[in-house]
Amino acid sequence: MSMLIGSMNRPKLLSDLLVREVEPEISRETITVLAGSGTDRVLSMGTVVGKITASGEIVALTPGASDGSQTAWGVVLDDVTAPVGTDATGLAFANGPVLLRAEAIVWPAGISDADKNAAIAALAAKLIKIR
Repeated sequence: MSMLIGSMNRPKLLSDLLVREVEPEISRETITVLAGSGTDRVLSMGTVVGKITASGEIVALTPGASDGSQTAWGVVLDDVTAPVGTDATGLAFANGPVLLRAEAIVWPAGISDADKNAAIAALAAKLIKIR
């Protein structure tokens, strides 16, 4: 993902997402992103993610699912691509206290206000605040 600056694009930086982080050793967690199926699975910095209960693997938040990915678990802090058939490793904010910029959060396409509010509440319970 990139951001437009004047007539130039630059990559999205962690400072575009992160306002404040008290203890990186506590708030960050190494994640395993589920392998792509049919196409690469791409999670951009700022993507709200869920954790599949059975495997512990991470995917983009999936409202309406019933495998654990319907509940917001964390927010990806770097771009991660899991190729077809291969899991990938990345980092996510999984605990707080962390304060993130709302405009840098990546939500699933078409997410309802109710599902977004539920995700924000689930993250807030883990001290991951979005403002």
